[in-house]
Amino acid sequence: MKKTFCYTRAAFTLAEVLITLAVIGIVAALTIPTLISDVSRKQHLVAFKKKYAELTHAINLSTIDNGSTSNWDYTLEDEEFFGEYLAPYLKTQKCDECWISRQPKGLFFETPAYGASFVPEPGSGDSGCFDNFATVDQYKENPEYFESCANVFDQCLNGELDTEECKSWLATAEADNTPPEEPDISYFLVNGSTLGLVKKDAFFYLYLDVNGSASPNKYGADKFVLTVTNNKVQPFGYGQSDLTSGEYGCSSEGNGMYCGAMIMQNNWEYPDNYPKL
Repeated sequence: MKKTFCYTRAAFTLAEVLITLAVIGIVAALTIPTLISDVSRKQHLVAFKKKYAELTHAINLSTIDNGSTSNWDYTLEDEEFFGEYLAPYLKTQKCDECWISRQPKGLFFETPAYGASFVPEPGSGDSGCFDNFATVDQYKENPEYFESCANVFDQCLNGELDTEECKSWLATAEADNTPPEEPDISYFLVNGSTLGLVKKDAFFYLYLDVNGSASPNKYGADKFVLTVTNNKVQPFGYGQSDLTSGEYGCSSEGNGMYCGAMIMQNNWEYPDNYPKL
């Protein structure tokens, strides 16, 4: 009777091992960054919700001791204001330049192309006036410093001058309800977060970076803007029906300052149309 022998292959060739490792590497390269990004997004979301609750609690405690936020002393300097109304209710430490700035997108937030800080020479013309100016507010406060360009600036403010230089100059005028690009003062919070403050006439903004100096330092990703008015702490833009359009929009075109409101209005979850930041 003829016997049949069956041989079992016990090892892979070097080429097969290398091909397998290459395939694993490609799959890992495609999937791991996405997984890491998803984990980071979730961590940022959890931290934002937690810090929002802590800040709300601190404001509530302060109103018990100091009355309504609308009656706080807004003539105080920002640091004094923070020390009087917030510091006793938060574990903080003042820091210099710990807020990581990132130039947001949008005309208002770009460094003005015509910005400088000296008075143009007499007779320099319209372009010379706009090439070297301080800001609209500084002109209004000290018009005598800009006497040589007063006529040009007044025409621009009155709508009698319709040039690109004039439009860009007007874009530097900050409305009362317009948050500035970055906070004036900042503090370390526990767990590595940073908190900034910008005070207005009867309310103030809180700038929260949930992971401090760690990347990505983008609004809507790890940075969020809150408003405190009439004893309420709310993400900037909260209550608006459209949070994706405009310069503050939570989108690839906006600067992301509305993203916190989008999260809160979606029951503290990322909505389906939330941008990949």
